[in-house]
Amino acid sequence: MLDTIRRCDQVTWILCTKRPQNFDSRMKAALDKVDASGSWRPTHPIFRWLGGSPPKNVILLASVESPDYKRRIAELLRIPAVCHGLSVEPLLADMRFDPHELLGLKWLIVGCESGPKRRYQTEYEAAARSIIQVSRAAGVEVFHKQMPVNGKVSHEPSDWPEDLRVQEWPSL
Repeated sequence: MLDTIRRCDQVTWILCTKRPQNFDSRMKAALDKVDASGSWRPTHPIFRWLGGSPPKNVILLASVESPDYKRRIAELLRIPAVCHGLSVEPLLADMRFDPHELLGLKWLIVGCESGPKRRYQTEYEAAARSIIQVSRAAGVEVFHKQMPVNGKVSHEPSDWPEDLRVQEWPSL
């Protein structure tokens, strides 16, 4: 996959993980596999990324769905990337961010849970509004993906309150 990312440098790749703490061990395991295949070379994307030169076309996100998982932010920021962000979806609890917690981030994606047994619907609007306001105050771009409207998940911003119609992309 890393070679595809390298070869398709006109594409912006969004990589999202719930386990940013595993980055080093997973990349080293991939490097061992490349080395064993005989195709290892110092310019291989894995080698360069581990050396602190991340691909220029990768947005690296950590999933943070409730306050219990805010610790993932520090782990994410430890990984070299041209753009770090959070996927706050599905938003399952009131996530009150302090602007200082967002330092080093360029992008947040926010969205409600979808599916037949979705949770946290009645308080979602206020929680999403808070995240959007704090993110904007911190200079972090926000993409509001979906929200509950009349008991259903809406992907259509025209259905949402005007202040929640935010779909920004970070610059790389």
